[in-house]
Formats: sequence, C-alpha cells, structure tokens
Amino acid sequence: MERAPHPALAGLIRSVWLSAPATSHTLPAPQREWMMPTGEMHLVLRLAGPPIGVFDHLDDCVPRDLGHAVVNGARAGVYTKAVAAGSSAVVLRTSGAATLPLSACRRAYI
Repeated sequence: MERAPHPALAGLIRSVWLSAPATSHTLPAPQREWMMPTGEMHLVLRLAGPPIGVFDHLDDCVPRDLGHAVVNGARAGVYTKAVAAGSSAVVLRTSGAATLPLSACRRAYI
C-alpha cells in the first residue's frame, strides 16, 4: 500500500508505503525482487520478519543482511533484494534527503 504523506511533510516526503505480512489466503511471495534505479532515496524499516537483505551477485543463494533499518540511496543500476513483507518506508524528496544528518547514513546501503 502506498499513499501521500501528511500535508505538513509533503515538501520532504513524496510517499509512504507499507508491505503487509502475507496471509494464508495469498499466493506465495517471490523470493527476489529486481529494483530499478529511480533517483529517489528510501528510509526503510523492517517491522517484522527477517532483516532487509540484498543479493550482491545473481548466483548468490543467501542475501547480505543489512539489518532492520536502511537508508537506501539513489542508484545508478539495477540490484536484487530479498522479498519479505512487514516493511514500512518513506520515499524522500531531494529536499527531504538533504535534511538527513550524515551520522544517520554511516551504515546506509547506497
């Protein structure tokens, strides 16, 4: 689910999204998701389940663990991430990304 932010945050945040945990009535989720470069920055929190993970190579069987909170920066190319429900995120506008303190980005996945 994706929606617009509260009007007071609209200058900093483009959207807010949530991936709900799967129910027994849904189809099995894919294990990997290709992420295309968008030029946007995401602040992602994994609320439940395994840590956020990315695959460094197409033939990797196990994703690299990034933890339960990630700042994901604008990218120049495609990458593959492990799919797991139970995440929430904000998609930052350029003005919003500029307000993040550098200390918040020390362990960022960029």
